[in-house]
Amino acid sequence: MIAPDLIGMGDSGKPDMPYRFGDQVRYFDAFIEALGLEDVTFVLHDWGGGVGFDHAMRNQENMRGLVFFEAAVRPQTWSELPQPVRSLFKLLRSSKGDRLMLDENYFIEKLLPVMVGRKLSEAEHDAYRAPFKDKAARKPVRVFPQQFPIDGLPAGNHARMTSTYQAITTTNVPLLLLTATPGAGTSAETFISEIPNLQATDVGEGLHYVQETQPTAIGEAVSAFIDALPSRSA
Repeated sequence: MIAPDLIGMGDSGKPDMPYRFGDQVRYFDAFIEALGLEDVTFVLHDWGGGVGFDHAMRNQENMRGLVFFEAAVRPQTWSELPQPVRSLFKLLRSSKGDRLMLDENYFIEKLLPVMVGRKLSEAEHDAYRAPFKDKAARKPVRVFPQQFPIDGLPAGNHARMTSTYQAITTTNVPLLLLTATPGAGTSAETFISEIPNLQATDVGEGLHYVQETQPTAIGEAVSAFIDALPSRSA
């Protein structure tokens, strides 16, 4: 198992760059190529969904399976977003976003604890704080909410994610959606109705960071999914 941090996140480097969606994809493509990874199964969450699916749909011959939960998978409209999420994105895409995300570290200090679904210990919270201790290091976190395509904007990302999602709805790569209750992202029913080649497994209670409340259930579901995948030679 390999668990990469996207560029600018976690222990990955923080070069002086825009951290746009296309930048993240470019670095992830290079990561897969540098390690020579073949016959892979991705487990995708949040913006890892957008980045991972973009790569996967352009390299379907190298994919064994895809698992995703609470992931950025398809463009959305403002009306599709649940009210709390809609209000949050409007705030973070406004002129107040710089102060909140860069100066006040709003994502780590305020949003993260609310969206975990359980109380973080101080040591756990400090581990999340570690990569983003200074203002400059928070740039990738600031950029992400501005890059997700809502009502067609940003236009380039909208076109790119739309094309990728069309490929997802027709791919032969096995797909597993992990759902949690109540969750925070796009409803499972939407994906189930739009992606024929999709299994869904409920892992129990959780919000956005389901891995913090249901790590064992996620691990068991992913393991069972991988064990059931046909071999590439079949």
